[in-house]
Amino acid sequence: MHHRRRTTHPATLLVNVSGSGVYRSTDGATSWAPVNLDVGDLGITSFLFDRVYPQTVYARTASGVLKSVDAGVSWIPTNSGLTNASVRSVTVDPLSPTTLYVITSGDVFKSTNAGESWTNLDTGIPTLTVLAIDPVDPTILYAGIAKLYGTEGGVFKSIDAGETWTAANVGIRNHSVRGLVIDPDRPTTLYAGATPDFSAEVTDVFKSINGGASWGQVNDIDYVSSLAIDPNSPTTVYAGGLDRVYKSVDGGETWTSTVIGAVFGELYVGALAIPPSTTTIVYAGTSRGVFKSTNGGDSWVEVNRGLPSFQRHPLGSGYSNVATLDALTVDPTTPMTLYAGTDRGVFRSTDGASSWNAINMGLPNAYVSGLAIVPSGTILYTATGAGVGSFEFSGEELPRIIAHLETPEKERDHFFLSILPWFLALA
Repeated sequence: MHHRRRTTHPATLLVNVSGSGVYRSTDGATSWAPVNLDVGDLGITSFLFDRVYPQTVYARTASGVLKSVDAGVSWIPTNSGLTNASVRSVTVDPLSPTTLYVITSGDVFKSTNAGESWTNLDTGIPTLTVLAIDPVDPTILYAGIAKLYGTEGGVFKSIDAGETWTAANVGIRNHSVRGLVIDPDRPTTLYAGATPDFSAEVTDVFKSINGGASWGQVNDIDYVSSLAIDPNSPTTVYAGGLDRVYKSVDGGETWTSTVIGAVFGELYVGALAIPPSTTTIVYAGTSRGVFKSTNGGDSWVEVNRGLPSFQRHPLGSGYSNVATLDALTVDPTTPMTLYAGTDRGVFRSTDGASSWNAINMGLPNAYVSGLAIVPSGTILYTATGAGVGSFEFSGEELPRIIAHLETPEKERDHFFLSILPWFLALA
């Protein structure tokens, strides 16, 4: 039995009674009346009142999210079209922020109304891993895929906002793509982190200068999955590997590397993020939390105050090599504000990663594998093994959650994932 008190009218309460459904009290629990005629008993696990519009309530169930706009009198589902799917990544259209794309365990889904409803694009592409949107022409999409036995890997491309897809994998078709980024100034230039075997530890960095028509290898790095392009100097490219971050200042022609963390073999860099206003500050999300560089990657310091403790996952230890922190993004309007996706939810820093606080209102205890923030910085979307979450920031100390799209427990899993830098998904 779960309930959440309405903050602006404390006499109104909602409660879910196992086997009976939702009951509502408007007199401080003196009396109760059933209000679940629309939904029946769906195993509701929690309620969340909208803090700005308290007549709006969300109920999290085992099969999705329900929404009420009349304080619980009637309910409607909010996850139309996106069911039975663990979400690997979420990406926002840079010119139309209400248009979202998510990669799930099955396909690419698209929403044109900020996640209220979803359409399966039915790409027919197996084992999608990552999605990138052209920052100038968002009808152009690129999808990285994993190479499985008997199938081709590489990159697929759409020029009609995901309606149709064609292979764009000459030179890379025999590789599984883990990371994919687009040059914000020259969007026909792309970089991909790819490996001939999705479980391999050595990964090649590929580059295309013709919109994916052909690819050439520019480097090989131990277990890279995270890539980032400096938005202020797009010939500067970063790649996260094992225990170190690699950097090229000439568009991938030559590379240097710097060790990140003190223990060799026990740190995996799963995400990279660069603020839009500087070329010297770089953040790295790793299996041991967040590291920060203030000199363009020449040195790194750990900045984990307020984050949960992180497990170390050395290779060969029997642990998964998936990083505990695989998602990291910077607020495009307030560069001192960052968001980190961990295996214990979302954390926010408002002081350049000096300290962190959890902002998990309404989210289940789920591994957050992807983050995307709209250009205005007002809405943050999360990709989890349990669906898509969204936070709307309205000037309050904490965000309010708009919706979280739940999937059945049996469908939940964790995926190896690299998250696109914020400026590629959103700029």
